[in-house]
Amino acid sequence: MSFTLPKPLIPILTKPLVPGWLAIALLAGQYLMLSSGETPAPKCVLTLERVHHSTYMKEFKNLDVIKLNMTTKCNSPQNYSEISAEIEEVLLSGGSKRVARFSRIVRLPSPKSPNIVEFKDLTVPCSERKSATYSAFANGRVKLESGQFILVTSKSLKPVLTKCKIGGE
Repeated sequence: MSFTLPKPLIPILTKPLVPGWLAIALLAGQYLMLSSGETPAPKCVLTLERVHHSTYMKEFKNLDVIKLNMTTKCNSPQNYSEISAEIEEVLLSGGSKRVARFSRIVRLPSPKSPNIVEFKDLTVPCSERKSATYSAFANGRVKLESGQFILVTSKSLKPVLTKCKIGGE
């Protein structure tokens, strides 16, 4: 059994909804806008995680350490990221003092994520006998595959109270 459309419906179903010249103009305009040759300006962001007492190091290696993790993320592939960071203890008197410094740490992106570089092993020994409040600051630069350098900087948003004090006094 074959299926046939009634003759009055055939012209309605085969008539284009948009005139041909308008469809071609829209496609040409879209092509020109998308292929203008301009790529977005490269941008990179340095993100600091909270300074914390590492539970992994305590549970699996029986070490008390304060840990700082950070990540650089760009909208272009990276060759490497080079970062310096500081951990500061926030004092009860209202000031702060630097208790740890990590100078010029260089990391490469993983082949699976060429736009991201992770710094996950920045640690400082601490003593569980006292608590302290810490914040962090980091700055550095990212070298993109294009050869361009992008400066990055970040500060932890909120000081964090930990149950482990660097220096242990």
